[in-house]
Amino acid sequence: MQLNEILEKYTLEEIAKQTKIDKKSLENLFDLKFSDIRKAKALGFVSILEREYKVDLSKLKSEVLSYYKEHQAKESVVVGIPREMPKRKNPKMILSIVATFVVLASGFLFTQVDKNTLKNMIPLLDKQTIEEYLFEDDTLVTVIPPLEEKSSDTLKSYHNLVEIIPSDKLWIGIINTTTLKREYLIIDKAYTLDLSSSGWLVATSALGFTIINEKGRQSFDDEEEHYFKIDKKETQLLTQKEYLAQGGWNEW
Repeated sequence: MQLNEILEKYTLEEIAKQTKIDKKSLENLFDLKFSDIRKAKALGFVSILEREYKVDLSKLKSEVLSYYKEHQAKESVVVGIPREMPKRKNPKMILSIVATFVVLASGFLFTQVDKNTLKNMIPLLDKQTIEEYLFEDDTLVTVIPPLEEKSSDTLKSYHNLVEIIPSDKLWIGIINTTTLKREYLIIDKAYTLDLSSSGWLVATSALGFTIINEKGRQSFDDEEEHYFKIDKKETQLLTQKEYLAQGGWNEW
């Protein structure tokens, strides 16, 4: 089945309902109008359509890649979980920060101040502002805030659990390594795997996502399909060949 056959057999409303891709995005995708779709989304949507309707859309994928290659200089493509750029700080707040550091410098060396001290000594900063200031090699630097770190207490709640958090609609195929039962679904919010009684083989479409377990979190935003073996011991990234060798499915 090719793309034109999908459109002949199903209406846009039916395709949107089946794939959970909004109708407007489907229209833009099928009409090759990519200006309103991020590169990661477009590739993710193509991957979902291929898996959902067992169709080879390599020609459409090439169109997507060609478009963004031509427009790479004109637009910045952000992959993964969106985050806001830090807002410009109020000048009065900046002056207050500078004045506070002058006071701190009179009591002890500036390079001895760590992040916790900064939080305690500068209460005028809100939580978001504090997270934008880090100490790196004893030097104060300003950075774009990363994804919120999970505290050790929070990570304990992930004992025998793994959470997959998509940046947008993400196709995943999961196989229970004990029962060998398999299923696939399209997720647009956090999805949890229970590791208490079994491990899992997991395949994903080409869209950004983050995996969280009790050891921490790892983000994948390289616009590639990914394969994992997940159990109590570890979350192991596999090649497609390794995934298939351990019982993964080539055709869903």
